[in-house]
Amino acid sequence: MTQENIDKVIQTYKYSITKHSVDTLKRDMENAPDECADNLSQVKIKKISIVLLLSIFLGFIGLDRFYVDDRRLAISKIIFTVLTVAIRFIPSDIAVIIANILTGFMCIWYLMEIYNTFQCARIMNASRLSYYISLQSN
Repeated sequence: MTQENIDKVIQTYKYSITKHSVDTLKRDMENAPDECADNLSQVKIKKISIVLLLSIFLGFIGLDRFYVDDRRLAISKIIFTVLTVAIRFIPSDIAVIIANILTGFMCIWYLMEIYNTFQCARIMNASRLSYYISLQSN
């Protein structure tokens, strides 16, 4: 693939992949045919803006992780949210303390997951592009 096509592809996907992945993609694209650059639009990548919106507004119930195809973590987020809410309905002082601790833990986990899901989507996008390029090169 020509350097012009490589730069065009990198410019197109630079916000959808990690900076570390850019070098790997460049190496992969050097051996790929020129038609590969035109066909990269067929690769299904996750939109980073949708990932961030889902993570911020619906991440506590795992919809962000379902979007990036991480079903195990999505289900664990749903279970953890349901348990935290269910404990609040137990009429006991100990249950209230446990619920408060779980809520604090859940808030920290939620904030960390916004960043983690964002990075997960970018890494997945890079691996999908790299995989497609390797298929076209063979």
